[in-house]
Amino acid sequence: MVAAETLRADVLVIGGGVAALRAAIAAREGGADVLLCWKGIAGRSRSNVPSTADISAYIPAFGTDDSEETFSSDTLGAGASIADETLVQILAERSGEALLDLERLGIRLLRDGDHIDRTKAAGHSRARTYRADSKGLGPNKGLALSIPLAHHARELGVAFLDRTPVVEIVADRSEFQGVIAVDLEADRVLQIEAGAAVAAAGGASHLFSRTNGTADASGDVIAHAIHAGAVARDMEFVQWHPTRMDQPVPLFLTNGLLADGAVFRDAEGREFMADYDPRANLAPRDVLAKAVYIESTSGRGVNGGVYLDCSAIPDDRIALRHSYLAETLQKHSVDFPRQWLVVSPATHFLMGGIVIDRNAASSIPGVYVAGETAGGIHGANRLGGNAFCEGLVFGTIAGRSAAEYARGNKQSNFAVLSTAWLDNRIEASAPDPRPTLQSIWQRLRATMWQHASLVRDAEGLGKAAAVLDALVDEVDALRAPRPSDVARILDLRAGLDCAHTIVAAATFREESRGAHWRSDYPQTSENWFGSTMVRWSRGRNRPTLEFCPKRVTSGENAPHSSSSAAGGFGQPLPRGARGRNKSPLPLAGGEG
Repeated sequence: MVAAETLRADVLVIGGGVAALRAAIAAREGGADVLLCWKGIAGRSRSNVPSTADISAYIPAFGTDDSEETFSSDTLGAGASIADETLVQILAERSGEALLDLERLGIRLLRDGDHIDRTKAAGHSRARTYRADSKGLGPNKGLALSIPLAHHARELGVAFLDRTPVVEIVADRSEFQGVIAVDLEADRVLQIEAGAAVAAAGGASHLFSRTNGTADASGDVIAHAIHAGAVARDMEFVQWHPTRMDQPVPLFLTNGLLADGAVFRDAEGREFMADYDPRANLAPRDVLAKAVYIESTSGRGVNGGVYLDCSAIPDDRIALRHSYLAETLQKHSVDFPRQWLVVSPATHFLMGGIVIDRNAASSIPGVYVAGETAGGIHGANRLGGNAFCEGLVFGTIAGRSAAEYARGNKQSNFAVLSTAWLDNRIEASAPDPRPTLQSIWQRLRATMWQHASLVRDAEGLGKAAAVLDALVDEVDALRAPRPSDVARILDLRAGLDCAHTIVAAATFREESRGAHWRSDYPQTSENWFGSTMVRWSRGRNRPTLEFCPKRVTSGENAPHSSSSAAGGFGQPLPRGARGRNKSPLPLAGGEG
């Protein structure tokens, strides 16, 4: 019988990136005893690290022609207007405060002389995207945010449990009680009791073989939350970043290059983005990725991609914002910015996630959600810079909400759990499962990229679902000699379940919208103007889906405009969705 060591905290934060660290700081500043638990190393894990540290925000004092309403409108329009409008409004209202608060937390914003530098990023109608100063960090620009936040959290007294994945979120009678985790270094099982929790463990980009994300972004905590009774939404919407470079060196290229003057060109050197969108190279990422894909597969591409021409970027902008790229390419004998680069799309971000309300609360009392683990803020596509903005704004909200909830939930009734599920996996003579796990991970990721990535159809999604079923059977048959190996098995199992929700939602939505592109349903349908909600059926061990239409209250707020009305659901259901229109949780915008 495997014994579990018990730990206690007022607030447990699950995650190690910007949203998790900001939540931990907010909860600690709210008076809570905070424990941060993460399967990697907090501050140095997650897709935050290779990201560009760009943060979009509206700051009234800077005297631009921007406004909260314009920021909200851009965000809603880019996401095909299906995002939760109250969450979008909160994002815009609190973005400036969240950005300017960074310097209090030890983060220096990039400056051009005496002024904080800002740019007009792709999809935005105003220059509102700022950047943390990441000089000296090479490609790991996100560390400019995460390392100072981790340092500040430790100074405040937040306790850290690194390399300790959560393998189960425990809710009794629908209320949060704690988690089961495994310390990989000490090979010990932990039962962590807490008055409240913040799930901020990132998205699921690692489920696809071609990605700029890191291995810890596997969707496991999203799966654990759904298993515990939370509701997810918009899981079909995965963002494909248009500027992944494979040659001469594999490197994620920021869309900030486009903001500073770079353009896409086909094999003959022709600029083509104006054929797809009047904003040309400053269109939202879903438009850019689709255009790059079409050009690269239509005979006009270059080695599976297209050219990115950066020659129009001024030297002072390269020195300020792209010096590492210039230095790296020069080491590989690339005449940057004059020599054109070859780029193509890769998996970048999950727009879907756990449903939250304005307080970042999930449908499980005591569980709050922030960052890429949450859904509803971006809709069908995300604007550049809005990810870190979301993490900072809703990480702060989630941390404060969790601390307040924990104050009224001091008496833990977290029962000693049976570890039979773990005992059943432990087999002293079992071989090391890691080679098998690596093989399954490779097949999972290859399948998702081949059949469920940028271009989808019913046949391919059906093949993906069949492969996932077979891989689940393989994983469920695995045994391991140690708890740490069992944790790795369960991490993969949760990743498979998250992949199932993506495939199921993509199959369910029979239209194309935002980042979801169905070649067999290429048009956008007003019948699908709304969100797909996902629950987990324990009996069937499968996701169950409900479509929740978004009510349109006026012609001005019609679908696909830059702004759509908040309100209840009430549209006719699309074919195949009859009888499944009950919203499982009232959304923050009153869309219940």
